[in-house]
Amino acid sequence: GGGAGPASVASATQTLEVNVIGVRNLPVKKGKMLDPVVLCILGDQAKTTTPKFQQTNATYNEKFTFNLTEKELQKRLMVQVANKNEEQDPIGQVNFPIRKLLPVVEVSGWYHIKDDQGLELRGWDPKTGQNQAGHAAVKVHIKCLGAAGGAGGAAGGAPAGPAPQAGIGVVWSVAEQNRLFVEAFANVSAGKEAGMEKGDELLSVDGRSVVTRDGNNIPFDEVVKMITGPVGTQVRLMLKRSGAEVQAIVTRKSVPKT
Repeated sequence: GGGAGPASVASATQTLEVNVIGVRNLPVKKGKMLDPVVLCILGDQAKTTTPKFQQTNATYNEKFTFNLTEKELQKRLMVQVANKNEEQDPIGQVNFPIRKLLPVVEVSGWYHIKDDQGLELRGWDPKTGQNQAGHAAVKVHIKCLGAAGGAGGAAGGAPAGPAPQAGIGVVWSVAEQNRLFVEAFANVSAGKEAGMEKGDELLSVDGRSVVTRDGNNIPFDEVVKMITGPVGTQVRLMLKRSGAEVQAIVTRKSVPKT
């Protein structure tokens, strides 16, 4: 049977590094502050931060690594915020599909967490006594180590199959309303070579605006899909820099193995 080709982007040496930086705007349940803990789960690999007590905002700065094998490529990294009690009650979570992370190499920012109904959560507002403050969110920095970024291709003279996918070597920071800013660059960065600068805000990809009329940008994983494409192809980004709009034409590059 077919379908094995694209999975060859994973190798036994690949790992995913997840730095859990913090949480903010957590809700309060039944009038009680929670004891937040962050769980990172990928397949049968699970890591947990040390708990914080009676907090709606907390800092962790704890780093975990996960092995990436062929089967993990089909999965999602789940970052779940839970209440550290006997049941470890989930508060909310955000998911990162591994296949979308690989070409990007690094992501960083605040990500809104959703409950098990898929609804975004709001933080505790002491003025009103209700959970109606800012979006509940978790801050993570995720890095693929030794990622081929699609450069692996088929081996042993097998048919090449679809062109390998690649990103632009940019680390994005996700701000309120899903606004995306350039946080940093990978060691080999097509974005940097094309003139992108730290602090640039992304406005559109190939003419398609990432800002919606209600002020909420398109979700991050959708934007990643828009930016990612076959190695050697170009993507046109419109950026905001110091109040002015700047265009960058970026040629997608595969990421060398480290």
